Amino acid sequence: MIEKYEKLANLEDLASLIALSEQEDIEDTEGLVEAIDSILNVWHYDFACGKFPRIQDSEYINGLEAIESLQGVRLGLDRAAYFLMVSADEGKQGSVEAMQWIEKAYAEVKLVLSDAPHNMAAQHQEIDCLKAKLHLLGYQQQPVLYRKILSLCAQSATEFPTGRIWLIWLREIIKGNAELSGWTAFKALSRQLYDRKKLTALVMVDTLITFSVDNKRPTTLLDELIFWLKLCQGETQNHLGSEHQFNSVGHLYDKAAQVFNEEWMLQHALHIYSRCAEMYPASWCPAVYAGNALQELLAFKQLSKTETLQQYQEICNHYIKALRRMPSDFTLLVYACDFASIYLSAESSDGKQQCINQKRLEWALAAQRQGGEHYFSPYQHLIESYIFLEEFDAIEKWLIISFLVLNLLVDKN
Repeated sequence: MIEKYEKLANLEDLASLIALSEQEDIEDTEGLVEAIDSILNVWHYDFACGKFPRIQDSEYINGLEAIESLQGVRLGLDRAAYFLMVSADEGKQGSVEAMQWIEKAYAEVKLVLSDAPHNMAAQHQEIDCLKAKLHLLGYQQQPVLYRKILSLCAQSATEFPTGRIWLIWLREIIKGNAELSGWTAFKALSRQLYDRKKLTALVMVDTLITFSVDNKRPTTLLDELIFWLKLCQGETQNHLGSEHQFNSVGHLYDKAAQVFNEEWMLQHALHIYSRCAEMYPASWCPAVYAGNALQELLAFKQLSKTETLQQYQEICNHYIKALRRMPSDFTLLVYACDFASIYLSAESSDGKQQCINQKRLEWALAAQRQGGEHYFSPYQHLIESYIFLEEFDAIEKWLIISFLVLNLLVDKN
């Protein structure tokens, strides 16, 4: 019965689950808690997305109380989150009712902090409560409250120097127009924690880039980002211990290059991806990332023909090595064909072009065998490969087959 309700997420189903929770002989308490919680999570998400107009008209709080009863604990932070959702809705009508809900949320958070002052989630939620107050009262009208928020951000960042708290702090600095004093404290603490090895440059780079994307490239952040990126270069040069770490760092530099239009950042992303491909030849992801980064780099500036072709050849070799290990990986085969087409258009030597096209044809045939009539891209690469070879019978054959496949795909959709 519980499994049935887990798949549903409307008011009637939650009411039924709450009724189940009130029975004396519950067979699966844990499953019932998960079922109720899954509905509350969906509602929470829908409210945040504007799909659930009035959370207070729902059975949300009753569901929360049912979980508390089943588990025998008070869920203070969950209650506070609910009260903040209600306050956001009430705030559309007037600030008095909204402020009352914020105070209820704040009281719940303070109860949690009184028992567990080093609870990171509670610290962050206290900041959320004060931010909600400031949103209603106005940043300029409440300088003491605003300074308290900045102070709590600094305290939490000192104890838990994770990306989220730095991001919250940055946003508050900008919202309250506290660029000078706020920036000074932010930069001083982040450098201090870095020196004490409590904070990595990677966390700060990720934070600054995320903030910059959200806020449409504020130029005030560029110098700070460059400072941390250069620390990150040294930090990651010899201490990346997994393929995931390599790719994550490459992605950061890649994203930074797009946000700030800085070529050297993209060069470093390409370097990281290439090193990763060399160190983890069994994986094909680094080769794909390196190929994409090279295309982006060529859009930034004109490399010499020699430099460009050397880079293309290096990445092509990564694909060849990866396909020796995974010759039947359809996705890898398609990526390899895509890259070969780009490489072919850049190469001018007839001999090299023949070799590249032969590889593309070999990979396209393998991709067609793996994908059958379910994917169209292998057929496109086959046709292009035979056009290059001027083999007209083969061109005609694959054009007819591709037309039939395309019709099948259209009919399926």
